[in-house]
Amino acid sequence: GLSPLLPDGDALFFHSAMGDSPVTVDGTSTSGGGTSLSVDAQKNTDIPIAVLVDAHTASSAEATMLAFKGLENAVSFGQPTAGYATANAVYDFPDSSSLMLTIAQDMDRNGEVYGDEPVEPDHVVDDAAAAAQAWLLQQGCR
Repeated sequence: GLSPLLPDGDALFFHSAMGDSPVTVDGTSTSGGGTSLSVDAQKNTDIPIAVLVDAHTASSAEATMLAFKGLENAVSFGQPTAGYATANAVYDFPDSSSLMLTIAQDMDRNGEVYGDEPVEPDHVVDDAAAAAQAWLLQQGCR
């Protein structure tokens, strides 16, 4: 759903012993890392983007944060995340039990690998909304 805000190309990767699997943006579509998705929206990758995170930001939300990491127009604010920047697979068994395994760690577009440690935002602040608003104002947003 955020593909219109991301540049085309690899947004992040799932890093495992089997290699790196990209999540790729092409226009307003994404592929890799789950169900492919397209949205009906206009592409706009030049606007300032403030990403707010805290200890409740986990798993796919951490992947979302990492998709914006390293972009010149995107900055994250808040507190370190929950530390679940991984990909999991669920295996169902005939007796109705299941096993969930962590099969990969998230890796940002710059090659930094994350996993079970909290991800630090660009700016560690107590009031993420106020800091983001101030930054957006500096970028010319109203």
